[in-house]
Amino acid sequence: MNPKDILTHLREEKQSILNELNEISEIDDETILTDRINAINSRLDALRKLVHQNRSQMIAYDLRNCNEIIKEIDKKILEHRSEDAQKDSDFSFKIKGSTSEEIPQKSIQRNKALRSSNDDDLLDKLLNNVSGFQDLIGETLKLEKNQIENKDIVLKNLCECHVQIHGIGSSLRLVNLKNTKIFTGPIKSSIYIENCHHCNFQIVGQQVRIHDCSECDIYFRTIIEDSTKIRFGPYDWYYEHKELDFKRSGFETSPNNWCQIDDFNCLFSKSKNWSLIE
Repeated sequence: MNPKDILTHLREEKQSILNELNEISEIDDETILTDRINAINSRLDALRKLVHQNRSQMIAYDLRNCNEIIKEIDKKILEHRSEDAQKDSDFSFKIKGSTSEEIPQKSIQRNKALRSSNDDDLLDKLLNNVSGFQDLIGETLKLEKNQIENKDIVLKNLCECHVQIHGIGSSLRLVNLKNTKIFTGPIKSSIYIENCHHCNFQIVGQQVRIHDCSECDIYFRTIIEDSTKIRFGPYDWYYEHKELDFKRSGFETSPNNWCQIDDFNCLFSKSKNWSLIE
């Protein structure tokens, strides 16, 4: 595609995706709905890849507008997920070593001191309807397969925690984490990491986006933005039934593109914001 036509293409794709989101809002079948959302996520990932591959040949105005369109589509998808999740609320907590009973939603206390996301209201709405943990310090946490299967996962406001996620999730969002270790099985679509510092992530997904983070070790392939001192290595976490989860989610173990890092803050020059773990 001619780089001059990319902005027009993204505008057309944006309208098409928004129309499809409106169309699938009437779907009640959870499996069909999840497949359609994942397909839309794949289209968005393709748009990101198209812009990235042609960034050096695009004028600054077009590149800036393309990135804004991608962010807008991303937000609309998140809004749709939150609205759909309200139909089947299941935001359950399970802390390793404690009772397996679910913690009532009304007992969840928000820690405003740790909040810095621009879309906090949307995230809070989403948090009430997905699997995950928030507002915890020094805990060892675990989500089992039946708690996250094809669901969105949000981990928010965790400090000095160790989290294991078994099974296949639909999407993963990590927000406001400090000195925390995260281990996941395959995530079907995208992983978003925001405002995380001094953390270690062993994660698997179609794509990882990182914003406003520092001094984190990440084992995966990713795109970073407004982040510094980020280190990357190949995913190597092992857990029971890992091979089955990878097969069921459609992930191939090779090729592994963990060392292909993109930095949106250094589109035309080598980035100094990240390095590879030796």
